[in-house]
Amino acid sequence: MANIILNGKTVVTQTGNDEPLIGGNVVFPAGHVIEVKTISHTSSSGDTFDVGFGTALIMNNILTTEKIIVICGGGWAKFANGTYKRRTRTHVQVDYDGTTALIKGGYAANHSSWADDSGAPGLCIGIWENNTSSNISVLSLKSYAQGDSGANAYANWDASSDYPITIVAMRCVNA
Repeated sequence: MANIILNGKTVVTQTGNDEPLIGGNVVFPAGHVIEVKTISHTSSSGDTFDVGFGTALIMNNILTTEKIIVICGGGWAKFANGTYKRRTRTHVQVDYDGTTALIKGGYAANHSSWADDSGAPGLCIGIWENNTSSNISVLSLKSYAQGDSGANAYANWDASSDYPITIVAMRCVNA
């Protein structure tokens, strides 16, 4: 076992070939980013009214003293069922301990005269705060597409290897 000790306090420990662990007595300043994770995917939401899709970005052991800054964007909106020209809302679906929440984003742009019914990338930026009064063991973040309001409001958020949809999540110490 290897330790890094400052003024008699163990700051980092490592057992064998395991990853080093930061000691529980280490305090980061408020707002400090302590983890960044990304995931990209090239899937499509399919023709939908409301759906989470793609591969989820997973973060573990979210403390009650932490916030997650989420940025999701890329791909392009494709308006399903040609006769229904609708905008696509882009969100991030957050799942934890049996609870589902949405970080709502803006609309992806569309021009109704475009032959392929496709539009500009969707973008979602938001902050999720652990206000559950308990630590979260697994937090799942997923791309989300939702059709515009009204009847037959289908949406389709597409991606490809050239235009992936990417989620960036930054874990921060609460201010």
